[in-house]
Amino acid sequence: MVNHAIVSVTTGDLRAAFGPGSRGCNLDTTLWPLQYLMHYMGFSVLPPFIFYGVQGYSYSYEDHISVEERLSKNFWIQTH
Repeated sequence: MVNHAIVSVTTGDLRAAFGPGSRGCNLDTTLWPLQYLMHYMGFSVLPPFIFYGVQGYSYSYEDHISVEERLSKNFWIQTH
């Protein structure tokens, strides 16, 4: 039996803020120790799931309508 593991991360900023030479960190480098630890413990480690630009509190990068449009392209949303 193979046990799978995945790291799921949310960020408070857009994708452009992360990566080499940007103001945020390179998430591949940052997550590497955790992923290697899971590999060392015998897990089959899947690529990380990184969800950029998660909005919290009252701060918003986009309005409600554009969020719904973006999500409807990525997820199946049932309408009544």
